[in-house]
Amino acid sequence: MKHFVRIACMFCMFLTLLLGFSLAYAQSLAVPVNKYTVASFSFSPPQNYTHPAMLFRVVDQDDTRLNTAPMLDQGRTVFISLEEMKRLIERLTVMQLAWHRSAQTELPSIGHSEVSNEMRIRVYDSTGSFLALLSPRDLCASLASLNDAIKQPRALWEFRLFQREYGCKIPGFNRDAYPNHDAGQN
Repeated sequence: MKHFVRIACMFCMFLTLLLGFSLAYAQSLAVPVNKYTVASFSFSPPQNYTHPAMLFRVVDQDDTRLNTAPMLDQGRTVFISLEEMKRLIERLTVMQLAWHRSAQTELPSIGHSEVSNEMRIRVYDSTGSFLALLSPRDLCASLASLNDAIKQPRALWEFRLFQREYGCKIPGFNRDAYPNHDAGQN
């Protein structure tokens, strides 16, 4: 019996150390939001075709790219205002994801998507990036909680289409609202 108790105590200590170690490397999302901020959502599950990443980038209110969504080398790039990006980052912050800081500042191109069982959410700033993983089980509810951060009609439509590609239900969604989407045009 003493042996069993000793093993159980050692196991509890191991679990405590492991939990402490993982928490030590997980951070909250603390990124300055400015014109250099990029939010990227990518999900390429095994045995599925590769979806291009969905990226949100900041542009000025008078920039002609505002409310456009061209397909660029890194993925579908949706241009939103600084205020929308601030709201998007605020919503990501309250999602209670485990964010991990990295020195990576370069966005991968479409052909270099990582195959993973979880969605990769990465927020870039001028000094690096933060990465969080989102379970497919939580994907639809979590992404839907971000919808009200986006006010530009085309940007919101693109994000909802992105969600539908992963089986999320979007009531009232009109797939044909932007017929030039598949051509990779604005």
